[in-house]
Amino acid sequence: MVAFVLALTVGVVVALWPADGAPPPFPHVDKLAHALGFAMLWALGRAAGVRPLPLALGLLAYGAAIEGLQALMPTREASWADWWACTN
Repeated sequence: MVAFVLALTVGVVVALWPADGAPPPFPHVDKLAHALGFAMLWALGRAAGVRPLPLALGLLAYGAAIEGLQALMPTREASWADWWACTN
């Protein structure tokens, strides 16, 4: 459970850290990063004993909250496509 909570915390910090403005190494790398990140969160949540439905709903809400917070940040850009990447 500690690893899961730590990963959630790190995810928020990374998602809200000011963007450096560097061009991405390849197109849609952010979608790949989101998908891999949420796959890791899913695995950690399941390993911590969180049941699938609450975990899925919680991660969907977590992703939506991050995108909503990014919309408020001047150096970040909210993208519902990023949120969609975590759902697939």
